[in-house]
Amino acid sequence: MQKCKTFSKVIFYIQTIVHLCEGSHKKNLPPLITSVFEAEYFVPVSHSYPFSLHCKAENGIISYKWFKNNSKIQTTDQVVVNESSGDITFRKITKDCFGTYHCLAENQHGASVSLFVNIKEAALGVFLGRTNETTKCEMFHHCKFPCSNMPNCEPSKECKIEWKIGTGTSNPLRTSKKIAIDDRGDLHFLNIERSDEGPNYNCGIWNEKIQRFAKGTTYTVEIIESNATNELKGIWRNTPKAVLGESATLQCIFSGSSVPNIQWLNTNGSLIEPNSKYKIEQYGRELLIHNVTFDDEGEYACVANSTLPMNPYLNVTTPPIFADTGSRFMMKSLRYAVITVCSTIMAIVFTMGVIVLIKRVRRERSNNERVNEEDNERYTYIEDPVYSNSHNELSENEYSSHCYEEVSCDTPKRMKVDDNPYTLVD
Repeated sequence: MQKCKTFSKVIFYIQTIVHLCEGSHKKNLPPLITSVFEAEYFVPVSHSYPFSLHCKAENGIISYKWFKNNSKIQTTDQVVVNESSGDITFRKITKDCFGTYHCLAENQHGASVSLFVNIKEAALGVFLGRTNETTKCEMFHHCKFPCSNMPNCEPSKECKIEWKIGTGTSNPLRTSKKIAIDDRGDLHFLNIERSDEGPNYNCGIWNEKIQRFAKGTTYTVEIIESNATNELKGIWRNTPKAVLGESATLQCIFSGSSVPNIQWLNTNGSLIEPNSKYKIEQYGRELLIHNVTFDDEGEYACVANSTLPMNPYLNVTTPPIFADTGSRFMMKSLRYAVITVCSTIMAIVFTMGVIVLIKRVRRERSNNERVNEEDNERYTYIEDPVYSNSHNELSENEYSSHCYEEVSCDTPKRMKVDDNPYTLVD
């Protein structure tokens, strides 16, 4: 019973602290911003519909303000700030809208600030420099056409270099065993032939975000006869960077009179076979690695015809520190501090309760043992005597061997009885 009472007290104290801790970070605290923002937003100037950001927070009645480049934004015909809901809406995007923004959430107990958000222009520029060029190439040899003077294209992840064949921009040039495009965008004929001389080749860049294509240099090919042998050569390898958990593409390009067989070796020198982790594409010229880890970083080998190696290097990096974009950085530390303090107090109280309970159990056990020892000293258990004949009287020795203290051990004596025990009274 005493154990139950002690344990109940410990539970009571823990529950009390839990309730206090639950209330401590929900009441009488500044706002806690819960909205999650991207680090960057790319919006075209010709945006045909309103663009909005939503700032939300918890802890009481909250008012919101938005700032651009640390200056408070006032509602205008172009930008609307709703101080009750936390929304900012751009009715029409102009170049004045681009900049660094943040949200401020306030209540009667304080304020919190969101992470900074960059609103940038999604754009595609134009190619500069020469727009037409003639390139002379030796027959059955490697010939390269660079895609140079590339314009600004944002966001870069939405931009892709493309090559077109013929006039206009409607016919894409397909890669093949003898045609390759490296990850810089340059075009390679690995074994150019006379039939490749006819059409023009146009370099360009496509922006998926704004659905636009910018056309660059147009190349005209002139084939020159050559008696030289087109030997196997390594003409391109890349050194890509990949973010932890994403995919990476390693690339090796070889030229020669015939298309070489390319094998890939891992950083430890073992042969790579296609599986869920690795994929080999573009006639062996590309190795795609899924879900990269730090163990994938290092120097790989691509070997042509088992004789000519090249060594692309993969660099694995961690995500940027603002990957937790939009998370609240003022109140998060306070909340963590409250939780940490409460958890520490709960752990201390629980530990103290366990110690008290253990000590009490030990004390009660010690008391019980002491009482048992005293009882053993006070009492001696008597075994039942064994009689050989129930009608025989006990001898003095038999009687005294089983008696103790309160039991009389005097040997019964025979009493003389008169023959006439009665006395007559006259």
